[in-house]
Amino acid sequence: MAVHLIGGGWDEDVASLVYGPFLAGAGRDGVVGCLLVDEGDGDEQFVRYDTVLRAVAPRCRPVPLLVLTV
Repeated sequence: MAVHLIGGGWDEDVASLVYGPFLAGAGRDGVVGCLLVDEGDGDEQFVRYDTVLRAVAPRCRPVPLLVLTV
């Protein structure tokens, strides 16, 4: 198991450069936990990550880990 923190912006044009090495390390069918702060749009934010991660590594399995704000 490994932990990778990725953040600081959003540009789908460089997704393979940003996420490619990480997803290769996760393995072909790697489970990827997406820890997101849910400010009312957590589900929508997860869909963005799910879509881009699967575009880079179609067999990876993103899982939402939403942290609710109070």
